[in-house]
Amino acid sequence: MFVVRLFSTIVVGIFLIVSFWIGTESIRFLPLFVGASIAVAAAGERFVTRRPMRAIAPFVVSVVNITAAGWGVMFFIPQQLFVGLVAGIVGGMVFLYLFASFYYFSVPWKYQPHALDSIGTYMGITAFFFYMSSLFGLSVFLPQPAWIIIGFVLLLSALSGYMVWWSNQVFDRLGIGILVAFSLVMGEFFWAISQLPVSLFVQGAAVTVVFYFFAGILRAYGQGRLGRAVMARYAAVSASVWAALFLTARWI
Repeated sequence: MFVVRLFSTIVVGIFLIVSFWIGTESIRFLPLFVGASIAVAAAGERFVTRRPMRAIAPFVVSVVNITAAGWGVMFFIPQQLFVGLVAGIVGGMVFLYLFASFYYFSVPWKYQPHALDSIGTYMGITAFFFYMSSLFGLSVFLPQPAWIIIGFVLLLSALSGYMVWWSNQVFDRLGIGILVAFSLVMGEFFWAISQLPVSLFVQGAAVTVVFYFFAGILRAYGQGRLGRAVMARYAAVSASVWAALFLTARWI
């Protein structure tokens, strides 16, 4: 059983990649592949940890979150090559997360310290990028009232922010008030960036940089290590990525 649980992490990752690839080619069965991939990701986390669902709920949400976000962005990807890229990212991240979860719960003496923290952070940021790109695309191709789109931005910003801070054990210190304020800030930036005449993926990346900056600063604050050096590092990275994005973007 030990080996089976370890091997299942690979099986789940491959299943997700194949589901994404085939699901986008078979629109008729798309809902089936979406539901199956989310269910398998959740069941995979439950199987490898061997813990009650209530005890591992945030772990399950982490893998379901990145899987759902990947499906959301799939509808706006123009080329099959990039479909494979997103499928590989989602499948690879879920595999790594399940693998780390297995060692964390079953073989703690071999667990790499902070592995789940790091993978969970990257998953949260990646899921946020997928979500925001999807919402920018939705606002263009299927015009909706602005308040509906912003409402989803607030909810998904809160979810992604929570997952990043929970992964780093700082959410309890930050609290719900900071999470709400964080979501409102992200909603403001989303609306501002939506006015720029660039592609939805550049817009998604731009607002994700803002997410990275504020989520990282607040994470450092929650860990008690926020200082000038940390602020400067996040500001430098964020400003550099923003500059690269808008200097190389194709303005419509």
